[in-house]
Amino acid sequence: MKTSILTSFKVRRIFTFSETREAGTYKPCIHEGRRTAIVICPLCQSKLVLNPHLVGADGEVSPSVVCRPPCAFHEFIILVGWESLNLVKGKDNES
Repeated sequence: MKTSILTSFKVRRIFTFSETREAGTYKPCIHEGRRTAIVICPLCQSKLVLNPHLVGADGEVSPSVVCRPPCAFHEFIILVGWESLNLVKGKDNES
């Protein structure tokens, strides 16, 4: 399985959609009234809300994602399938 992809001359770690809490996955959510995602760190499995990160229509996340210390995860990521997921405001709210 592919774990990274090259976009805009940056290597991005691939995160896939999942309803369960598995390392390297994400789940869309509404956080502070804004559509974003919760990601699970691929190294330590911490739950991270992508705030104040921006998630592009294609799933590209900016800026890079940094996990909490002592975890060393710090990478640019892409949320595969983001553009095809529908999120109703207020549903799946896990902030």
